[in-house]
Amino acid sequence: MAPKKTGKKASAKKGDAKKEKQEKKVKAKEESDEEKIELPPPAGDSDDDDEEEDDDQEDAIDEKVVEKAGKVAAKKTKANRLKEMEEKEEKEEKEERGVIYLGHLPTGFYEPQMKTFFRQFGKVTRLRLSRSKKNAGSKGYAFVEFEDESVARIVADTMNKYLLFEKQLVCHLVTKEKQHARLFKDWNRKRPNLQGSRRRKSASLHNDRPKVTVFGEEVPQATKKQVGRRNSKEKKLRALLHGLGVDYDVGAANSTKPLSTRQKSKPTDLQDKKKAPEKKEGAGADKKRKEPPAAEEKASPKRAATKKVAAKKAAKK
Repeated sequence: MAPKKTGKKASAKKGDAKKEKQEKKVKAKEESDEEKIELPPPAGDSDDDDEEEDDDQEDAIDEKVVEKAGKVAAKKTKANRLKEMEEKEEKEEKEERGVIYLGHLPTGFYEPQMKTFFRQFGKVTRLRLSRSKKNAGSKGYAFVEFEDESVARIVADTMNKYLLFEKQLVCHLVTKEKQHARLFKDWNRKRPNLQGSRRRKSASLHNDRPKVTVFGEEVPQATKKQVGRRNSKEKKLRALLHGLGVDYDVGAANSTKPLSTRQKSKPTDLQDKKKAPEKKEGAGADKKRKEPPAAEEKASPKRAATKKVAAKKAAKK
């Protein structure tokens, strides 16, 4: 066994070992710092690389811009549009749309039922059932448009005189010349029912009329319709009485004014003659009234005959 070293020599060796360790640590830190710090390349090499990268980016951008511009130009030019249209027409030569007329439609056969029924023949593009503007009720006829005219012809042939819900349908093809420009106006809108609002409006106009005082009582003012009806009735009655030879003021009888404010009717010729005073012919004249000639003329022939017979009997006695 070697003897243990003690004293100043041993302490000196320990101090040297600590210093060596510290120096190694410092060197390792410096090396790590140098690895982390990236030294810039030389000036000439960096400029060339940047210029090359910029050129590549500009070229890529120019290519993209040219591609986009080509696409936009291809879309917007008329020539390209015409070419596309021609290509589509060549690929799919579509027929013109066909329209049929349907009449004598039964109640309950409305737009949803018609769509489901006619889809079995082909594609239905538009459908318009004619409805009333007042209450939106069906008028009993409709127009159906199919995508192909050949399908519309087949439907017109098969559905004409077809018995549906105890009604015989009337169906025929509507040619393009007979189709009105506004045939399918508002075909996809639901028509509202205005019957309730119309009734409420007419009731309010009738009940909320301004009132007029007649003989001290408040009465609702007559409407234009009421006045027109009354005038027409008076005209008919006046013509009837004139044909019978009766002179009667119908307007005065139906007027709402009191008797004091009414215009007095002019007396007739017969009334004037009856009320006229009798002329005396001397002292011993008869006081009997003479019948006016107008009354004699108007006397019936039967009455004249009876008078003659009575006069003959009196002469014989």
